[in-house]
Amino acid sequence: LPTLAFAAKESYTASPLADIPADKQSVVIYSASAGGVFSGAIDGGSIGISKAATNEEDSNIAVTDGAGVFKLIKNSDGTYYITCGGMYLYVDSSEKIDVKDSPVSGTKWKISPATGFEGFTIVNADIKYNGKDIYLEYYSAIKAWTCTTLSDIFMFKFYAIDEKLADPNGDGYIGEKPVAGEKPVDGDKVVIYNDNAEMTFGPQSDDTTAPSMTGITSKLSDGKLDVGNGSLIFTVHQDGNYYAFESNGQYLRTSPTRSLTARPITPSASTWQLSTRTIAGGPWKKLPAATSSIIRLQSMAATPSASSISATPSAAGLLTEAPSSLPCASSRWKTV
Repeated sequence: LPTLAFAAKESYTASPLADIPADKQSVVIYSASAGGVFSGAIDGGSIGISKAATNEEDSNIAVTDGAGVFKLIKNSDGTYYITCGGMYLYVDSSEKIDVKDSPVSGTKWKISPATGFEGFTIVNADIKYNGKDIYLEYYSAIKAWTCTTLSDIFMFKFYAIDEKLADPNGDGYIGEKPVAGEKPVDGDKVVIYNDNAEMTFGPQSDDTTAPSMTGITSKLSDGKLDVGNGSLIFTVHQDGNYYAFESNGQYLRTSPTRSLTARPITPSASTWQLSTRTIAGGPWKKLPAATSSIIRLQSMAATPSASSISATPSAAGLLTEAPSSLPCASSRWKTV
């Protein structure tokens, strides 16, 4: 296990379980391949990862803000419901993970030890993809996929945690759950921030074969975003419930291959719908299909004193001066 240290965050100890958790026992779910536990962010087809810290004295791990607290409910047929904050973990026939308010087809899971591996596999008991079982796996996030050959990415361990200490309100999210902010409106200037990578969107890469948007290191702290030099500033264009994001004549767009680029506008690929959902992990916004982590739209037209914003856009729509912190309205967003 990787050894990590958490700075300025309260951590909670979780103890390893040798077997499948008892009915409704509070646990975190650990992936050795990810070096962390399932987060409380379950939306957009996948589950985020919250890093876990180890120590040299014992086999416990420490988890902190953003980790998810889960409970397994055993069914009479030997399957399990996996819940987080009272919501039921679910997968559909296109292998997209979600949560449901109540049990439906797609919410039952088979949990089994795997011979030759450390940990358990988690396989949906209801839904198949092209006749094949759908497994949970780690691949940049926790995703649902078919399995031809077992490997460590399909292995998970359960660690018991004290729910009264770590998640006293029972929402399945350790720490304070983000609060939804307002959606942007026509004419707003925003940067787009990715929580997982701690980056804002930068210019498109030079790769002509598989272009994508680059990332600029930025940092969200105490509700304010320190925006890195080179970040793109997007102008929001709104038409009813539809949005486009433009920077110097280039519009954020996707493609049938799910690449994310900035090009002159083509309506079908450059128009987005924004929606919020309040689930374990917070209210999310749906943006491009090419990424799978939490992103934020951060307003660049905030109204603080001049001293709190020193970033200015260049003609190319980039931040060219060293920015100070931008107030963040906690508009927390997620990709489709």
